[in-house]
Amino acid sequence: MSRIAQRVIIAACILMLILGIVPSLAQPHVAGKYNPIASAQTASGESVVITDISTTGAAEENVVMTLSALAPTKIGRVQVTANSGFGVVDAPVVQSLTIAGVAYPVGWVQTAADRLTIEAAAEINLESGAEIVIQWTKGEEVLPPAESFRAVMEQAPWLDTEALPNGNETPANSDVADGVDLRSRAAISGPNALDRAAAAQGDPFSRAQYDEIPILDKRHKHNTCKKSGNTLKVKRWWEPGTQEAVDLVEVKLPDRANVDLDASPVELYFGSDAKWGWGRIKLQKEVDYSVWRHGNSVYFELTRTHMRAPSTQKSYDVEVELPYSGGPRRLDCSIQLYGKQSSLPEDPAQFNPTSPKNFDRLDYSHAKDTCTKSGEMVTATSKWGNDLEILRQGGVDVVEVKLRGAQHLASRVKITDSKMQLRFGSDAGGWKTLNKDSDYSVSVSGSSVYLTLKKIQKHANRTDYHVQAQIPLLGSFEGCNVELWRQGPEWFDRTTPDLDLRAAETPREALQWLPPSAKNPALPQRCGVDVALVFDTSDSLLQHQQGPKASRAAGLSIINALEGTGSHMAIYNFASPARRVNDIHADKQSLNDEEGVKKLRAAVDGFNTTFKRSEHGGTNYQAGLKQVPKGEFDVVYFITDGLPTTNNTDYPGQGFDNGNHINKSDLSLAVEAANELKANGARIETVMVGVPSITEHILNDGFFNLNRVGGKPEKWEKYDDYGYPSYVDPQKGANNDIPSDSVREMIEIGGQIMMADKPEFDRRHFEITNRPDIWRAGIRKTESIAADISSPDAVTLVDKFSKLEDSLRELVLKNCFGSINVTKLIRGENNKVSPGHDWTFETSTEDGKNSIVNGADGKGRESRVIDKTNEHGNYGRKLDQKNQKAQTAQRVKVVEQQQPGFVLQPYSENKNATCTATVFDGRNNKWKSQSVEIENVDDAVKPGFTVAVPASAIVNCSVVNARVSKLSLTVKKVSFGDDPKPLDGSKFELYKVAGSERSLVSKLEGENMDIRDLELGNRYELVETQAPKGYQLLARPITFDLVRTATGVQQVQLIGGAAQYPEVTVSQGTERNQLIMQVANTSKPELPRTGGPGLIGLLMIGAAVLLVGIMLTRRAKA
Repeated sequence: MSRIAQRVIIAACILMLILGIVPSLAQPHVAGKYNPIASAQTASGESVVITDISTTGAAEENVVMTLSALAPTKIGRVQVTANSGFGVVDAPVVQSLTIAGVAYPVGWVQTAADRLTIEAAAEINLESGAEIVIQWTKGEEVLPPAESFRAVMEQAPWLDTEALPNGNETPANSDVADGVDLRSRAAISGPNALDRAAAAQGDPFSRAQYDEIPILDKRHKHNTCKKSGNTLKVKRWWEPGTQEAVDLVEVKLPDRANVDLDASPVELYFGSDAKWGWGRIKLQKEVDYSVWRHGNSVYFELTRTHMRAPSTQKSYDVEVELPYSGGPRRLDCSIQLYGKQSSLPEDPAQFNPTSPKNFDRLDYSHAKDTCTKSGEMVTATSKWGNDLEILRQGGVDVVEVKLRGAQHLASRVKITDSKMQLRFGSDAGGWKTLNKDSDYSVSVSGSSVYLTLKKIQKHANRTDYHVQAQIPLLGSFEGCNVELWRQGPEWFDRTTPDLDLRAAETPREALQWLPPSAKNPALPQRCGVDVALVFDTSDSLLQHQQGPKASRAAGLSIINALEGTGSHMAIYNFASPARRVNDIHADKQSLNDEEGVKKLRAAVDGFNTTFKRSEHGGTNYQAGLKQVPKGEFDVVYFITDGLPTTNNTDYPGQGFDNGNHINKSDLSLAVEAANELKANGARIETVMVGVPSITEHILNDGFFNLNRVGGKPEKWEKYDDYGYPSYVDPQKGANNDIPSDSVREMIEIGGQIMMADKPEFDRRHFEITNRPDIWRAGIRKTESIAADISSPDAVTLVDKFSKLEDSLRELVLKNCFGSINVTKLIRGENNKVSPGHDWTFETSTEDGKNSIVNGADGKGRESRVIDKTNEHGNYGRKLDQKNQKAQTAQRVKVVEQQQPGFVLQPYSENKNATCTATVFDGRNNKWKSQSVEIENVDDAVKPGFTVAVPASAIVNCSVVNARVSKLSLTVKKVSFGDDPKPLDGSKFELYKVAGSERSLVSKLEGENMDIRDLELGNRYELVETQAPKGYQLLARPITFDLVRTATGVQQVQLIGGAAQYPEVTVSQGTERNQLIMQVANTSKPELPRTGGPGLIGLLMIGAAVLLVGIMLTRRAKA
């Protein structure tokens, strides 16, 4: 190829590249900018076109659409359709609307997912080229292409100057409407503004979209068109069973037919010959329909009846009669039926005034209701009783007459008939007839006729008061009855589901009004404790056949069992107030004290009284617990047969709360009272008798018996924004016996929870039993309520009173069976006995087995334990006897640590303690006591005893120590013999002996030697250090103890016995606490005067020999 050819080819390629690339660079495509394609956007002949669609904003989050007018016009309805949406998930949100440069309200724009419509609220003239600009938010969605949008503007030029057409006239503006079948066009694309204006007086298709109801081919032969005189009669068969509702009847007239709608007859009928069981229904002009002439058709536009063919009929027709004159001889006419496209089957509530949820049907007996028919008049009569619960409902707002077996009632009841009547009263007492329209209005819906009163009709409080309605009815029916309705407050809702009485318990944490239960202290693992018995004396218990008897038996059983255990007990009772029964009360008493035991027994004997029901018979847990002193008891046994039903605030309060049912504060205040006791060391055990294990529904505060609050309207407080609360209690148990204190049981036997609209006596009550969101504070199980004041492990449910004694005995005495309880007593001045506090005792098993229960939880086992007595001088220990046979006994050793200033005081037969065993006699259901033998443990430092504990027995022992008094001991020295003479010149030393240790107490000398402040219980030793002249020293010390006898006598007890000390005589002194110890000395034996050298001579000889020896020794050294 030549060089020139190569250059030409290269130049051509460069030129092609330039022609292809440069234009694209010169005209870049801008995202979001669309070149309008009018043919794709605008229908032919339309007056508006989409000229621009753009995105704006930094993130292209907005869309701006511009439409331009193609010719001068007045803006009508502009509609933009979007086949692919508007670039948003749902309908676009319009931000602005501008027409011809002027901003207009965005409220003119209605949007949907596929269309956007501008409805101008004022006339706006558009010049050719004037712009309509709409802006909406696009968001992150992709904007569809421009060809997916279409704009249409319905315009109505010159409507303000051209008269509307009448009858068969054609609009003068033939460019708009000439030759157009308005009905068919409306059915296809919907009428435009001009169509609506032109046909407003005659064409119903200009007002709504209709669907044609087809005619089945097999029924065409039943369609007729004939002339009778000057009347045109047209009939069409309507297929039975069709579901379409008729809203429009079109009569297609013969050509050039002359029909005068102002003449008569103009009639519309539905139905068939009476022989087919239906009969014809004649609709009323201007009431049931409007009639129009348009073009070659007459239209009957039904107002609201939505007529339907009955599915059970074999024949059903639509017939029209019209005044007719002239026209062709050969008649060609027909009937066509239409239903609105938007019409659904008639909602029965549309014309039912009682459909709102706050309408309430009055509840009364319909046993004497009657229903009769005479001609076309149905008379329905209902006897409106005057029972108290009926009168509480207050009156009637709507009377409903149900007509059974009458289908399509809306077209069969002549509501304009002057014979329709509503009245109240009776033949005997007279009738009050209400005037239609001025006193009530009438509507028909479904199978009922409703007569809505303009003002509420109160009951006349007569026994012969009736409601009677007369209803004009076409055709047959099966029967009728009357229902009365009243309109309630806005919050009232009759459709709420029935209350579920067996609903689950409300979680504890969801009950914000209920204080947390304090920790329940552990039960002391011993028998001797301080106990409070709190008995329920409410009406339900005292009126129960077994209640008082069982309570007394249980109380006595506990007293008898704990007697002698060192326990203390108090007895309290409560109902609505504390101490309802004055005699059933005893302050804290010692069960080791005979007088205390008598007082306790007298208290429970108070249940022997005959009781009557009173206003004090509620169940006030708070009052029952508040009367127990804080910090004085180890355990409180709370015995009740019911739930808390009142509190110290409500009772007596306004006199409203007589303690029938539980309100939330009844429980919350009880928990607070229980927490105070537990915080001060008392464990609470709840014993529920005859209370079933159910879920109880707790009332909010303010809900009291209607008999109470209704009698004091001036003090009746409103509950939130609802009204005035109460409940109606049938006041009978399930077996017509004692009323229940359970809200759940009250509802089960017919009780109601109510809310009144006002407190005055003309109030109306609305039942809200099925609205627990208003009245219920929560749901608690009965055992949970019991645990709220104690703890889950401290609840005992007893199903009947006959089991109370056994159950309470097992509960109270569970740490007593197989136990030993020791009481330390101190005998002081004048033989008075007091408890020995803080004495140390050691308890051990004789066989060395770990059988002594130990630890706060009672799970430990030991063979030896140490205890100190409490302020009552008691301590106790339980033994593990589960492997012990009934006929055997467990031997236990008990010793005490002697304290200074005290001395063990033996019982009779010199026993260190006395013990008894209390055993339950199952054959006689009684406790019996028997003495138990002990063996002494003689130890000066740790004296004590051993005792056998029978199986399941309660062994109670007492140990007495005497307080050591300050004694004076006078030592008198006398001569030994039958006639003792006082001696002078003796010297003594007195030592206190403690084991191997001796300590000098005093030195004595003279004729009368006194030692003061000696203590009982100590051992002493008297040593003579110098005898009187001529008398011999005592051969040994005198050892003795200062003791007090069982009778309280102080004495000197010589160690070894009095026979060992013939020289000692002890007697009582003349002064108080003075003992005299007389000590006799024997004289020295006399030496002989002759018969021997004597002692002096021997001493002299010895001295001389010693002297000679000394001298000889000195010489030898020299």
